[in-house]
Amino acid sequence: MKPKCKWCKDTGVVTVNFKTEPCLDCAPKTLDAGGYDVRVTGWIDGGDTGASSKTIWHILTKLPGKVHRYDVPHDADDFGRCARLLEHIPEWRARLVEMADRCSEWKAIVYNWDELVDLYALGASGRDRLNEFLRRIS
Repeated sequence: MKPKCKWCKDTGVVTVNFKTEPCLDCAPKTLDAGGYDVRVTGWIDGGDTGASSKTIWHILTKLPGKVHRYDVPHDADDFGRCARLLEHIPEWRARLVEMADRCSEWKAIVYNWDELVDLYALGASGRDRLNEFLRRIS
């Protein structure tokens, strides 16, 4: 079954959880019952999460719950979940500095974000360098 947006029924869409979330075109105009953007509230239960991506979610939403401890990405897989979160909610990229302000452990990641995304995008060829960077700052 191809992913399909619940709202516009487009099958060529990108969503984190196609059964419950709208596509990126529909999402900005879709709010949940509490008045929150469903991209934000739906992501946390979507399954593509880890402690570091939940840390971003918690700090940037200021919503309660679902994160037991603040953490940084420790390897390329962790970083990938963080990068995909920011692809899902691209306006948060400009707010990453809030991560550095709130958690000192995030400073090196925030200030090197673009380079880390570039390494991640290289796939296997950038994975070792990305893992090494994350090991050094952990």
